[in-house]
Amino acid sequence: MVSEYILRIVVPFRDYKRIKPIIKRLKEKNVEPKFVHRDPIFPDRGDMDVVEYVYVIRMSEEERREMYNLLSRTLSGTIGFFLLYKYDKKGKFSKI
Repeated sequence: MVSEYILRIVVPFRDYKRIKPIIKRLKEKNVEPKFVHRDPIFPDRGDMDVVEYVYVIRMSEEERREMYNLLSRTLSGTIGFFLLYKYDKKGKFSKI
C-alpha cells in the first residue's frame, strides 16, 4: 500500500555534501521539494548556515523503511536531523 509522507531534512551547510546524493536520488524519481531554505545564523560562519528541505513523497512501507535507514546512516555523527511523518489528508501530520 502506498501512502504519502512528509520528509523534512535539516542540516548545517557544512554537512550538505552528505545529503546531496539523497536529494539527487529524489530528483531522479521526479520528487521535487515543497520547501527549500538556507538560514544564516552566524554572519561570519557560512558553513553553519541551516539548510532545510521539505518533501511530500508517495512511498510504500518498504520504501519508507529504506529511506529511514538511509537517512539514519547518512546523518549519523552530525547535528543534522530528519523527520518522516505520514501525511494525513485532512492537513494534519501523524507520527509514524
